[in-house]
Amino acid sequence: MGEFLIYSIKAALLLSMLFSIYKLTVGKLKALKLRRCLLLVICFTAIAAPLLPAFSISFIDSHSLNENADAFTVILPDAEGSHASTSGVFISNILRVIAYLFVAGTLLTAAYTLYGLAWIGKCLVNSKRSSVGGTNISVVSRPHISPFSFGGRIFISDTDYIGDSEMILCHEGSHVRHRHYLDLLAARVTASLQWWNPLAWMMLRELHAVHEYQADNDVMNAGFAVKDYQYMLLSKVSDIAVSRIANGFGCSSLKQRLLMMNRQPSSIGWRGVLAVPVIIAAVAAISSETLASALEPAQSAFHQAIPSAPDAKIPGAAASVAPVDTLAPSTSESSDSKPLVRVNGKFVSYEYMETINPGDIESITVSKHGEYEPNGLIDITLKSKDTK
Repeated sequence: MGEFLIYSIKAALLLSMLFSIYKLTVGKLKALKLRRCLLLVICFTAIAAPLLPAFSISFIDSHSLNENADAFTVILPDAEGSHASTSGVFISNILRVIAYLFVAGTLLTAAYTLYGLAWIGKCLVNSKRSSVGGTNISVVSRPHISPFSFGGRIFISDTDYIGDSEMILCHEGSHVRHRHYLDLLAARVTASLQWWNPLAWMMLRELHAVHEYQADNDVMNAGFAVKDYQYMLLSKVSDIAVSRIANGFGCSSLKQRLLMMNRQPSSIGWRGVLAVPVIIAAVAAISSETLASALEPAQSAFHQAIPSAPDAKIPGAAASVAPVDTLAPSTSESSDSKPLVRVNGKFVSYEYMETINPGDIESITVSKHGEYEPNGLIDITLKSKDTK
């Protein structure tokens, strides 16, 4: 879970930077294709880029600790050992709670998305199916929903289908032709993974708005009177809203849509041209060594705290409870890159090492990998009973 949390932080930094650049450059232009394209690029980049090797952060291990020295010794204080152990367990538990909250929030938002899909499925089951101009239509009798489209199908109430259906079908048909529902699914996945990031939800609303601008523009190009279309939009405000996973006829801000209808298409200009290299520079910056260094303490803390938290021991437990009666390395540890552990001259397992009270440790010596310890050696010397 620690890895998932660090991934979420890196994705949030990337999404926040890219979406801020989008708002500052092309966020107010009536260049709808460009805005839609950039929003989709931001979605996929924020989710996929942190998984690439360029974003991986490597940490110091037992080999690099002694790259320039054969060994070093750390002398631990006597009086603060018990407090350090208590603090370590408390921080470990806090980090675990944070990681669980991140995962729980992601699961809840994903469940809400599935609920929206189930609601659309219910409308499909309880509807009368028809087709106009090659577009599939589902006529829903209850409730009196606002028209919407999803998955290449238009959903419309029976009242609207009998009444002002021509402009509505033109509008929703535009969503179907542009396959806007695929955009919303991608943005919805991003928002689920970034449920705690307000900019992720702002980006989802922005994508909804761009879709509505595109559909409104297609209705205007089809030759319908602007005022008639605007009055019809106002009449649909009181209809039952649909799930945000679908393109609803009146789900976006009507004020902004009415203003956008009266504007002329914008030329891309220097802001649109500047957006692409700035986004590329932002991706390069967020994968740099500076970010890796900044996130290294957090990722190291989660790697150390979360796996060891379930095995945390009560401070003050004596280090001599479990016998150390083997002279060979413990076979319970896999022969991977972990160094060997030796306590008072005898090899022990990592599980036993975690039971040692820090207050009972006199010194720790970390040795560079050699002929007999290819992965290094952690040599722990416990205090004698006479000095405690």
